[in-house]
Amino acid sequence: MLIQLIDLCSILVLAVSVARAGGVDGSWVSDANGRVAPMTFVFNVTVGVLTGTATAGALGPASLDNGKANGDKISFEVTRQVLGVTVTTKYAGGLSGDVIRLHASNLRGSIDLVLRKK
Repeated sequence: MLIQLIDLCSILVLAVSVARAGGVDGSWVSDANGRVAPMTFVFNVTVGVLTGTATAGALGPASLDNGKANGDKISFEVTRQVLGVTVTTKYAGGLSGDVIRLHASNLRGSIDLVLRKK
């Protein structure tokens, strides 16, 4: 009986985490205070796995790689070819109220982004 109760609690915790991460589903637009051009992110969350695309101006859309969603926290990578160089940008952050706050970093440096639902 105790093991069944523990199993039930584990399932409930997982369900709440998945439901909260589902709040990131949809289209989001970045606001980086003029430091970079606005980016559009489309997120889809299925059982802790984050998929979607990131579109940055003339660079067009790129798929999200290694996406994870756990509660309000998300992380993913975007890899692009820029002037013949492969650049992977790592993003990590989470949903906070009605915005997603992300920290992005790559070989060129780092930046904090605020995303608003489109």
